[in-house]
Amino acid sequence: MFTGTFDGQNNEIQNLCENGSNGGLFSNVRNVTIKNLGLTNININNTGSAGGIANRVNGGKLYNCYITGSIIGKQSGGLATSIDGNSQVVNCYNAADIQSRNENGGGLTAYNDVSSNLTIVNSYNSGNVATPVSWRSVSGIVGWVYNTGKRNIINTLSMGNLSSGMKVNTFYSVKGGATVELENAYYLDTIVTDNTTINENSIEFSKNSQEVLNTLNQYVKEHKNDYEVELYSWKFDSEGLPTFEK
Repeated sequence: MFTGTFDGQNNEIQNLCENGSNGGLFSNVRNVTIKNLGLTNININNTGSAGGIANRVNGGKLYNCYITGSIIGKQSGGLATSIDGNSQVVNCYNAADIQSRNENGGGLTAYNDVSSNLTIVNSYNSGNVATPVSWRSVSGIVGWVYNTGKRNIINTLSMGNLSSGMKVNTFYSVKGGATVELENAYYLDTIVTDNTTINENSIEFSKNSQEVLNTLNQYVKEHKNDYEVELYSWKFDSEGLPTFEK
C-alpha cells in the first residue's frame, strides 16, 4: 500500500493500459497526497474494481488531478473506486467513460463506505457513467455513500451522461445514515432521463450559462485560499461547458 506524497509536477502519464484485478495507477493508498497529475487516454479494463488513480483511497488528498480515456471494472469510478477516511478532492475532474459491470459507478468515485468525512470541492465529471446491471445504479459524482459521516460536495458539476437499468442520480445515492450536503452543485440539463433522481439542492443548468459561471467563480474568489491548494477559476470550453482556467 502506498503512503506519502506523489507530486506529478503538472505532467501527464499517457496511454496507461491495465487488464488486472483491482486498481488503476495505484492499487490501494492510505494517508496520501496525490497532486498535479494528469492520466490521459488511459485504458483500464479490470476483472475487479477500477479507478483512474487508485482502487481504494483510505484517507487522502487528491489535488489538481484529471483523467481521460476509458475505465471498466466490477465497480468503477473516475478518480478511484472508493474514497474513504477523512479525504479531500480539490480541483479534479474526470472525462473518462466509466462502466461498472456488476456494481455501482460514479463520476469521481463509485462509493464512500466508512464512517468518515469527505469533501469534494471545485471539481467536475464530464465522462459518461454506465452499468448494464438492472439492479444497480450510477451517480454523477459519488455512486453510493454508506454509513455515518458528513460529505460535502461544493462548487462541483455533473455533466456526463448517466445510464443504468435501475436508476441514476445527478450527484450521489445514500444508504446507511450518511449525510450529503450540496453547495453550488450543478447538473447539465441534457443528462436527465425518465429514471433520474435529482438530488436535493442540485441545480439544473444549460450550456453557456453565464450565471452559473459567475457563481462558480464567485465561490473561488471568496474561498480561493481556504484549502491547501489555490482553487482554479472557471471558463467556458468550446462547447459552452464550464471547465478550469489554469
